[in-house]
Amino acid sequence: MGKVLYKKNSILESIIQIKFPQILALKNEDPIQFQSLIRETFPIYQLSIEKQHEIAFNIEKEPTLAKILQSQQIKNHNFISTDGHYKINLTSGFISISTVKYDSWENIIDLFSKPMESFLKIYQPPFFERVGLRYIDGFSKKKLNLETCLWRDLIAPQWLGGYNLIEDENKVLTSNLEVEYVLDDGISHAKIRSGLGMNNNEKIFLLDSDFIHIGNINIKDYRAILEQLHAYAKEFIGAAITQKLHEAMEPEENEN
Repeated sequence: MGKVLYKKNSILESIIQIKFPQILALKNEDPIQFQSLIRETFPIYQLSIEKQHEIAFNIEKEPTLAKILQSQQIKNHNFISTDGHYKINLTSGFISISTVKYDSWENIIDLFSKPMESFLKIYQPPFFERVGLRYIDGFSKKKLNLETCLWRDLIAPQWLGGYNLIEDENKVLTSNLEVEYVLDDGISHAKIRSGLGMNNNEKIFLLDSDFIHIGNINIKDYRAILEQLHAYAKEFIGAAITQKLHEAMEPEENEN
């Protein structure tokens, strides 16, 4: 059996992020060479500046007050595909790819390969500190023609929160759950957030799943770790939705 692709995809955003020890060249210089190597696929450039505060607590003199010691600016270089669907982010501490038009794992990982090769060639980090894969799924009853169904008919009980406690779903005003747990390899973690959300003025059910591997990671191992995190993500979503929801998203077998 091949992998399953959904005609009615629920993924609102997908993000691969890899953190590394701070690179001062990326703090002080623009990544001109990096851009030249990836411009064909990611021709649009934007720069965003983020402020990061360092906070210290003076416990002896003023235990209830915190003092901001330093505020530093973080340059976030954005390289965007022509259609606007894919974006590479590069800072002095991480590189990532994100998409709001997810079609397949193979596509996003292939698009990430060239920027990663270029980054490694230019900046040569000694190791990675964190490899992460995040999916934000938003399930719309309207989009899936399930408007007469209850959420408990579509989402597994362990992720329903208040919907699993209150008989009448219409009485539930908010329902949010956050869980973090260790995965089977004993190293990686999953951070799961579930609950109600809004999208285009419609109430939807959100499953925000973040799969993280932390440690001094050998550069050559990042791809294998991402594949393992993706396997965990597939296992999670398969267990988090019911057969009814699975069928409503119109699964297709793909042998590629």
